[in-house]
Amino acid sequence: MTGSADESRARRVTLPLGPRSASLARQEIRDALTLWGMEWLENTAVLLTSELVGNAIRHACNGGSELELRVTETGAWLRIEVTDADPHPPQPRVPAELDESGFEA
Repeated sequence: MTGSADESRARRVTLPLGPRSASLARQEIRDALTLWGMEWLENTAVLLTSELVGNAIRHACNGGSELELRVTETGAWLRIEVTDADPHPPQPRVPAELDESGFEA
């Protein structure tokens, strides 16, 4: 895992694609929020990060390449992004009645 931070309060981290990705991403978010004095956002930010990383691992067809986590803070908002190498954009779907994930389009 490699990371960088700068004075604009942004961090970018490369995550290996695998079972430890979500854990590494959650720790990166905790570290960033602590550094920026924004610990009060930790529970929400960690949950959202877990969902984003989990979705990227579960749904992306990226040939096993790495994920990238980006977190940016501007004072007005906190942006958390996870990208993968899948060239196709996400597509909404209508879940079947017994599906445990998905959303109504």
